[in-house]
Amino acid sequence: HGQDGRGSTDFVPSLHELAPLLGDPRGRAYLARVPGVAQAALSDARIARLLNWVLDEYSSARVEPPYSAAEVAALRGSPLRDPIAFRATLVTGKP
Repeated sequence: HGQDGRGSTDFVPSLHELAPLLGDPRGRAYLARVPGVAQAALSDARIARLLNWVLDEYSSARVEPPYSAAEVAALRGSPLRDPIAFRATLVTGKP
């Protein structure tokens, strides 16, 4: 992502467009399972704080409940192999 939160390619979506994903439990999980998050060299607690901050800062989305370290740990344990295809299912509503 660019410094301003915009996507950098067709494969890296803008951080400004994440709020709608929070309306679907699969979308919430998606955000912690994308490779850049799931494989980041940060603690689960730092990832949780970062997700909450990014959503508030770039998408004006108050995360309720906020991501917790325990939730992030569970989600990072199964990173997405194909985040683009998974995101497509979220956008179309089809599994």
